[in-house]
Amino acid sequence: MAKKTFGSFAAKKAEEEALVISSQPENFAALVIPIEQIRDNEENMRTYTDDPEQDSMLFEDIRANGLKQALTVFPDPNTESTFIILAGHRRFKVCKELGYDDLPCLIVSGRTQKDRLINKITSVTTNIIRRNASPLERAKEIVVLRENIRELRKLEPTYYDTGFTREILSDQTGLSVRQLSKYEKVGAHFPQEAAALAAEGNLTIEELSEVVSILKNDPGSTAHDVVTDIIVRKEKEKNDPSQAAKTVNIEKALLKKANSLRSGVKRAVEGELKLDAAGKKVLLSILEETIDLVNTMF
Repeated sequence: MAKKTFGSFAAKKAEEEALVISSQPENFAALVIPIEQIRDNEENMRTYTDDPEQDSMLFEDIRANGLKQALTVFPDPNTESTFIILAGHRRFKVCKELGYDDLPCLIVSGRTQKDRLINKITSVTTNIIRRNASPLERAKEIVVLRENIRELRKLEPTYYDTGFTREILSDQTGLSVRQLSKYEKVGAHFPQEAAALAAEGNLTIEELSEVVSILKNDPGSTAHDVVTDIIVRKEKEKNDPSQAAKTVNIEKALLKKANSLRSGVKRAVEGELKLDAAGKKVLLSILEETIDLVNTMF
């Protein structure tokens, strides 16, 4: 296979990209780097799942038109003359398959702990802006972003104006604080073994959150079975719109009963509700009604 290389045009494109993703472009350098000196980022590989359709489209685009967007990398702190990918792991994978010998890269400083944290945050926020990620991938991104923001704030408490991590996350992602709670829950607790099935079923963030809640409350359930049940339910609702309305009404009633049960238990613990025969009957009645609603849904 003929050697594929890049020249000044790629370097110029990398410099242009620096202006897009950095508020301090003087800290960036654009170079063409031998592909054997670039390695993938394990954190990226844990965050993003393979998408054969998108990968195939990217493969055909790069094969026909060449690599039009430089990778963003930072120096490996443990190995000289080696760089770790911040953004562009799918492009890197495709270029390796196509036999490229070197790639245009936007190099950001990454020797200090602060540099590395800022780079990770920049990488995730750039992906959020540019990449059409699945809800599960977005949830994993937000968890990674949250942890790195927390670490950066420990290192430099005044780096951000606000004192609340959720507010910073909201500003970085464009999501409300309420939405963030669902994404964080899914990103931290959704089982990896069901990720591919959830993607295939196009589960929304609400449905992914539902899976996590069911698994938490029913440890005997398997992730595969719970996801399958939701996919089957989605298909029924798609074919019968009235079923969807029915499900929404049941969910509202279930939430109301769950809140009543929680309130009753709290009152009992605090001594406001006596756990005599009458008190127990009230709690058992609410619990039975809650179970009936769950059985109606599933």
